[in-house]
Amino acid sequence: MSGRVGRHSLVVGERGPEGIDAATSASEGNTSATLHGSAATEENDALALKCIEVLLAREHLFTYPDDYEPPLVDSEQYRRRCLQVQRSVSFVRRLRISEEVAGLSVAFYDRIHSEVLPATLETSITDEVWGAASLALACEARELPAALVVILLAGDDRAKSLRIWEAKQRLRAHLNWRIEMVTPYQYIRAIPRAPTHVRILASGIVTLALTDVQLIRQLPSRIAAAAVAVAFIIFDELHEAVERSMEEQLRVHALERFTPLRTSPRSPGQRETVATTPAGSCPLMNPQTLDLELMRRLLRIFFFSEAPDIAGGVFSLSSLSETST
Repeated sequence: MSGRVGRHSLVVGERGPEGIDAATSASEGNTSATLHGSAATEENDALALKCIEVLLAREHLFTYPDDYEPPLVDSEQYRRRCLQVQRSVSFVRRLRISEEVAGLSVAFYDRIHSEVLPATLETSITDEVWGAASLALACEARELPAALVVILLAGDDRAKSLRIWEAKQRLRAHLNWRIEMVTPYQYIRAIPRAPTHVRILASGIVTLALTDVQLIRQLPSRIAAAAVAVAFIIFDELHEAVERSMEEQLRVHALERFTPLRTSPRSPGQRETVATTPAGSCPLMNPQTLDLELMRRLLRIFFFSEAPDIAGGVFSLSSLSETST
């Protein structure tokens, strides 16, 4: 008994009152850091929700005219639009810039064909130049050097560069303030506490859906919410498939069953938690307002899309008419 007391006294004596105070101070410091981090997270969530409110208030300013009809599938205009999507996505991926630029360029391209343009613009600028100008303007709207983009699109041909630049300036003057239009990518970035891998997959789904003409008239907020929900579903299904595979392997080897911690929002243990987080209370991610039909459409696009290949191809302006000035 005395030995135990002696060892205990020795331990206390080594630490001393100062050591105990230091440990207590460290514990209090960790608690303070946790509270500070929680406050910072709540502040970031509030800013994200405020950003979403601003986007929701602005997105209705950029709706298409009521009489606008998207191009019919398999029509010539539909083929040209798919080519524009392919070129834009290929361009931004080669330069490793945000795919939001591709989405914005396609939105500008659709805007051109949804409105009645002045006769001088319709006759003097070809559809291919409009596509290149839309991409250059999208880069400029996201603070990228438009002049460098034009050079990359036209190559060494100075005449082509001048035509694209002139078309870009005319397009900018025609759209005016509408070049700051709202995109689904902005909503995806603003949704609070969404995991990074979910944001990346949701953005990729939106990019894949650029070729779907039926989504042209959809509001960006609805597309973004459906894309994020689909990303959560996809990752959850993959998680369940991996989990079943692991369980089967453990069963075959007669090992003790081990169930990994599931972090998907659809996991039973996480549903109540998600419902109380800012991401769960985000107006975009309200289960009662999610467009289920749009989610099914995005799922079909992700798994069964037969859209034109958007992995390759670059702008080829060799077919530009020399009279397009």
